[in-house]
Amino acid sequence: MENEEFKKAADEMKSGLEKAAKLAQDEISKAMSNFSSALDDYRNQMKNSAKDKADDLVDAVNKEKEEFQAKAEAEYDKLSEEVKNLHEEAKNASDEKKAQLDENLKKLDAFMDEAKQRMHEFAVDSSRAWDDVKVEAAKGWDNLKEGIDKILLNYRK
Repeated sequence: MENEEFKKAADEMKSGLEKAAKLAQDEISKAMSNFSSALDDYRNQMKNSAKDKADDLVDAVNKEKEEFQAKAEAEYDKLSEEVKNLHEEAKNASDEKKAQLDENLKKLDAFMDEAKQRMHEFAVDSSRAWDDVKVEAAKGWDNLKEGIDKILLNYRK
């Protein structure tokens, strides 16, 4: 009988261990599933956060670009008005002054055409980095204004 009792105890122990192993395996599966879901959620949050930050950055760059473009257009309009006034003044200038002014106005008109072309390129060019475009455009405007100032200074002497 001892042998049967030993066998029965061993079978019960084996059955208990199998149940415990099965329960442990189920708990590990649940934990892995929960971990996997949590990891997916975290990845999605990071992805969405990065997308939101990128969208905010794009919005800020677009706003800066629009402000820069509006300022450039306002400056262009102001300079264009000055050039127009100089054309009117040239009509009433003495022959010597008119010849000098006409020569300078040709240069100014070329500057203005170039400025208008650059503004158009700036408006449609999104292939280059905004910082590069901004630096180039600012230099172009500075050169244009400097050229106009020199011509105006020479004319109004």
